[in-house]
Amino acid sequence: MERFFKDSRTIKKFRTGPLDLNIQQLADELFHHGYTRHSIRVRIQALGRFGRWLKKCRIPLQNVTSALIESYVYRHGSVRNGDGKVLRMLLDLLSRNGLVPQAVQAPADDNGAASMVTNFSDYLRQQRGLASGTINNHRNYVTMFLGDRFPNGAIDLSKIEAKDFVTFVQREAARRTPMSAKNVSTVLRSFATYLFSTNVIDRDLSGSIPTVRSWSLTGIPKAMTRKQVTRVLASCNRKTTIGRRDYAILLLLVRLGLRAGR
Repeated sequence: MERFFKDSRTIKKFRTGPLDLNIQQLADELFHHGYTRHSIRVRIQALGRFGRWLKKCRIPLQNVTSALIESYVYRHGSVRNGDGKVLRMLLDLLSRNGLVPQAVQAPADDNGAASMVTNFSDYLRQQRGLASGTINNHRNYVTMFLGDRFPNGAIDLSKIEAKDFVTFVQREAARRTPMSAKNVSTVLRSFATYLFSTNVIDRDLSGSIPTVRSWSLTGIPKAMTRKQVTRVLASCNRKTTIGRRDYAILLLLVRLGLRAGR
């Protein structure tokens, strides 16, 4: 662990958590597979958060399953940082170490979700000619949707209604970036079209799925207040050459409205 962190308190925190030496073992495997130290630190932190969640919920390590991980990632994980991937790697490690049952894939097939997602993937590959990366993206979102719509029983796609899509998109939009939420909406429209084209549902529900607006540059502030401008200018150390240069550039931007590229 000292290979990735210098603070002894941080190292102790990871070594004394519910996952203890399993984190160290997985970190070493990632390092030998060519992951950068920064990338490994991000994944160790994700594992630490998952371990603290297990402890808080009083879930023993042997009860960790694929379904539990998917539920955790959906509610608490970071899609952007790849929490799902590293936690599945952890599950594989726990299985190899004999700490969880070997049949780790069984929960995904219990309600038929895996076969349905596979059929949808085949449709995307054969009928629409999508690339593998795009298909995997579709698989992930559809799996999340099915798990949310049918959390406690066998999946019956004929029972899916427009409100199910709408509710899921609204919930995802609240926790994702606009672009990521837009992808969710696009994938679900494709899935709804697939269900209708294969006669699984008797209506095309794709039109009921809301579109997430994501204009470019929407996250950039429209303008800065006078107080903010004063604070930015004051941050330049005008006693140095670089500080005077920065001050002059910023002053031009403020007074003439020049773009940074000019």
